[in-house]
Amino acid sequence: MFEFIIVCLVLYALFEGFILDPICKAKSERFKNTIENFTINFIQPLIKKDEKYQIFEPVSFETVKIYTKLLKDEFNTSYISDFCCDYTQNFSQNDSKFQILQHNLDLSEQKYQKTYDRKWTVYHSRDFLNELLFKALYEKFVKQFAIDNPDCENDWYSIRECYFNTFECNTSYLIYISEYFKHAHIDNLNFKNNIEILIYEYQKYINEIDTHLKANEYKKLIINDEILETSKDINMIDSMSGIEFEEFLKDLFQEKGYKVSLTQNTGDQGADLILDNINEKIIVQAKRYSTKVSNKAIQEAAAAIKYYNANRAIVITNNYFTNSAIALAAANKIELWDRDVLIKHIKYKHFKL
Repeated sequence: MFEFIIVCLVLYALFEGFILDPICKAKSERFKNTIENFTINFIQPLIKKDEKYQIFEPVSFETVKIYTKLLKDEFNTSYISDFCCDYTQNFSQNDSKFQILQHNLDLSEQKYQKTYDRKWTVYHSRDFLNELLFKALYEKFVKQFAIDNPDCENDWYSIRECYFNTFECNTSYLIYISEYFKHAHIDNLNFKNNIEILIYEYQKYINEIDTHLKANEYKKLIINDEILETSKDINMIDSMSGIEFEEFLKDLFQEKGYKVSLTQNTGDQGADLILDNINEKIIVQAKRYSTKVSNKAIQEAAAAIKYYNANRAIVITNNYFTNSAIALAAANKIELWDRDVLIKHIKYKHFKL
């Protein structure tokens, strides 16, 4: 007798597991197909038309109850259960009593799933609503993302860059990227099916960008300080006398490592400064002008090379040179420092010529 009971229990378990459960699942799937259009229409108010991108948030339990009620009214079938709705209407989700009740309902649902006459409950409604809402928001995201990033390529590095250009540090939309990776043919992705790893990888990328941006900003501060100091120098030069300009150039070239001597203020034979180092002698013609420097300064510098037995000559001005002066300097191999070149040498005053 005992053996007979055991055999019956085993047969019942097999019958329930291999025959009844697939029948219940098939019935549930058929019902899902029947109500899909109804459900798609139901979720339309949940899709915000005025937002280009919408963060996915699971539907509230109150919305699920409304959906289940409308579902029952629309299809008028006993297959839709009132059980959960009837017992939860007097509780809010934040109520501790609701949490206890929901736990009990979960247990009841598990029990229902082992019976032949399992019904469509708010739990099925909740899952189906979230499934279709997410699908709708995902399709909306992919379409808009493609519009906003027309040059985005189908690989992680390109998608990551485009995502950052669109959302910066906001990781709320990565759930859609994760879903895209499940369907896209992209190789070498160790986080294709893992949203946590995807978020971690993206945050690493954000940190790298943040460090890079901070470094650039700091670099700009340094450069701006240098530009400010250089601007002060060049503006100060504009108000100098000719002799003060020569003294300024003397200090500048000494900082560059040259031995510098000033010629006589009169009868200098075309050279205002003479620079000496081990390898060469350079004569410098200094022109602190309020107008462009003409040919005459070039002619004087060319003559000074021979007079001082120098290797080469430089004509320096706080202004610019005329076209004819530039042409004559090129023919005589005279180096010209106009305002822009002078600013550069002031900024990098420790660099050799």
